[in-house]
Amino acid sequence: MKRTDDPIDIVLPWVDGSDPAWIESRRRRLAAFSGAGTDSAADCRYRDMGLLRHWFRGIERFAPWARRVFFVTCGHVPVWLDASNPRLRIVRHDEFLPARWLPTFNAPTIEMNFHRIPDLAERFVYFNDDTFLLRPVPAEFYFRGGDPVTPASLRPRRMLGFEWWKRYLANDEFVLNACIDTRPSIRANWRKWTSVRHLGLRRALGNALCWSVDGRIPVKAFGHMPSPQLKSTLDGIWRACPEFMEEMSALPFAADVKVNQWLATAWNLARGRFFPAKPGTRGTYFDVCARTIDEAREAVRSRAAAQICLNDSGGNERPELHFRLLRESFDEILPDRSSFEKPVVSGPGSAP
Repeated sequence: MKRTDDPIDIVLPWVDGSDPAWIESRRRRLAAFSGAGTDSAADCRYRDMGLLRHWFRGIERFAPWARRVFFVTCGHVPVWLDASNPRLRIVRHDEFLPARWLPTFNAPTIEMNFHRIPDLAERFVYFNDDTFLLRPVPAEFYFRGGDPVTPASLRPRRMLGFEWWKRYLANDEFVLNACIDTRPSIRANWRKWTSVRHLGLRRALGNALCWSVDGRIPVKAFGHMPSPQLKSTLDGIWRACPEFMEEMSALPFAADVKVNQWLATAWNLARGRFFPAKPGTRGTYFDVCARTIDEAREAVRSRAAAQICLNDSGGNERPELHFRLLRESFDEILPDRSSFEKPVVSGPGSAP
């Protein structure tokens, strides 16, 4: 396996959804945009859980190999965040997104243009502020031989349905197969797709069977987990379909005519730029609500998985209570202030 000592960065987008000026800007933009659906404009997409301090504590303690954290924001910066930390780079939207797209409230616009961020390493891990590290992970957890560690799974195509996230898949898959003939790539990387050692016997045989039936790479939901990515992949997508990507990036809110970061992951699979991992082994996921809060808290305290996603869904009827309980659980495993924090103060992104 090829080894590389190239740096790995971390990218984290964040927004202060309680800022009155931002709320008014979003309201005006939404009123003028007829294509915004209920999901894309939901308040829970911008609600702060008060766990950002713990996110930085987890990165410092559990991922010391990361060169730098690129904190992407429209201009908001938590008052407690120490901008002088040499491992932190605060990046405003207007530093890497064209003015014609701003202001934007569209996550795919931001994530599919990370390659424009100045000084970002070729290899980076894309986190959301609801995805956390719970125990030490080596750099090889995300990259092996310079390639992203990726769940490698072929499967027959099927009717996707009409949920918003399934429309992402349909659009991602259309773009991928319009730009890349995936059959030669699978053939050239056959050992990766059928590696019993890294995928397990069942998945390896399943990939071989799907290849015999179809032979194309379907875009799947790769999960809401930290995602290893390559700047060159995003640049390649833009070069392959610039008009489509321009149209998507110009949308101020998420809409049906869009793609997301799953396209970049599938693009890596199609180019053979991946190290195979077994699906379902990268972390644990919870929609935070009354039904799941006890299990989610125990998952944090026990640190059974290396990564966890605590998704703030629209079904959370008591968010403040649940967020407080989660903060208490994180305080048990990450009680100490990180070097990213100034002396304790209150403000956006901090625990009350």
